[in-house]
Amino acid sequence: PEEEDVDFFGDDVPRTRDDGAASSSPSKLQRATRRQKMIATLARAEQSAPPPGCSKCEDNKKKNDEDKRKCFLEAEHLRRGVEKMLEACSAYMGSSARDQLVESLQLGVRYITPPEA
Repeated sequence: PEEEDVDFFGDDVPRTRDDGAASSSPSKLQRATRRQKMIATLARAEQSAPPPGCSKCEDNKKKNDEDKRKCFLEAEHLRRGVEKMLEACSAYMGSSARDQLVESLQLGVRYITPPEA
């Protein structure tokens, strides 16, 4: 079989003979054929299934997802607790003072989750 003289990207790579001298370059047709083979090989590689993930990575991803879920739940729990506290305080505060307190708490600001519609 003939030795390939293209690199990974299908570009020409100079060949050397056994005596160290450079050999003649392949014809344009040979280069085009080799380039087409390389493109076909890369296309097959892209279509193949992704390699299976390692078990440690999967375990870390599951733990990270669970921690993230718990963080969201805790933040929502605190948000609802503050809203209940404001409802209880509204009996003892004037409406303007309550509105000012609600505005200063900025309960509508969310950094992690989108606001509920």
